Amino acid sequence: MYYNNWPNQTNLHLNKYYNIFAPYIPEEKVEDVNKNAYFIHFIGRKPWTFWVKNSNENYSEDAYEKAKDIIVRAIQNIDWDKIRSKLKLTSYAICKNEVDNVEKWLKGFGQADYVCILDTGSTDGTWEKLQECQKQYPNLIIGQKIISPWRFDVARNESMKLIPHDSVIQFMADLDEEIRTENWVQLIKDKWDPMFSRGMYNYHRDVGPGDIIQRTIKEYRIHSREWTHWENIVHECIVTDAEERRFYQDTCTEVNIEVWHFPKSTKEVDYSELCEEDLKEHPENSLMELQLAIEY
Repeated sequence: MYYNNWPNQTNLHLNKYYNIFAPYIPEEKVEDVNKNAYFIHFIGRKPWTFWVKNSNENYSEDAYEKAKDIIVRAIQNIDWDKIRSKLKLTSYAICKNEVDNVEKWLKGFGQADYVCILDTGSTDGTWEKLQECQKQYPNLIIGQKIISPWRFDVARNESMKLIPHDSVIQFMADLDEEIRTENWVQLIKDKWDPMFSRGMYNYHRDVGPGDIIQRTIKEYRIHSREWTHWENIVHECIVTDAEERRFYQDTCTEVNIEVWHFPKSTKEVDYSELCEEDLKEHPENSLMELQLAIEY
């Protein structure tokens, strides 16, 4: 539309060497492409993701081999420490009526570059406590919203809206959890690279009186920005925009940190009804069936 006479302006035309489709380069044209190409278009399989995920990957096409070599040299020349020094990490949470846990939670998770907490309708002074703590923690961002009917995924997603746009890594945690690992923020950032997707850590799932650890599992609620939202009414799962879900530990980067969970001594909430409602939405969800069996 702008160059309405474009067909007749041959000086504006780009030749075929500006968009070479990598998978379709005939063997007899490889030398010509290497000499004249401006852009190689890697439709489908990408050499950068394959190389980073598996350094032993063999590329049969010359274009992929050449791209891999370029990527290797580029990665070797990058000042990763400089990049990591500029990374922003956010810890975020939801809460309701947890005034006694606010300061303990902030003592550890407040070390993040940004700290975001969504209050979902406290009546015990939690909201006022959060406002007071902003004086001590200038990185603390708070919000308040009633979620009705209650859904954990909706609440988590609302809390994520508080996260500043320049945050690269996010860490979801609840206010009945504590992180005691020194320098944990830097430990996470040191593990970051362009392929960092989720971080896995030791999670002391049940801690009793006297800090007696009753059960430890691997948890992976550290995630990159590509994980954009939570799904499931209860026992929620984080999902990408492409609706990708990953439950498996082999997709995570292990980080040497520990999180302690201090469950209430009495079970104040019965999640069975929420599990039943979720199964109506996702009848194929075998994991929710398992959670419902545990609730029963």
